[in-house]
Amino acid sequence: MNKQSSLSKMKKTEELAAYAFLSPYLLATLVFTVGMLVFALMGYYLSSS
Repeated sequence: MNKQSSLSKMKKTEELAAYAFLSPYLLATLVFTVGMLVFALMGYYLSSS
């Protein structure tokens, strides 16, 4: 195994680790920010009709 392929494999492992650490933050952002915004707008439109 040469140095180039081991560096490529290490980079891929680091990218997967980064996604694993960022995914809970991104999921919470979607649920609590975008989800609450959609819920509030839906409530506004339902109450005004």
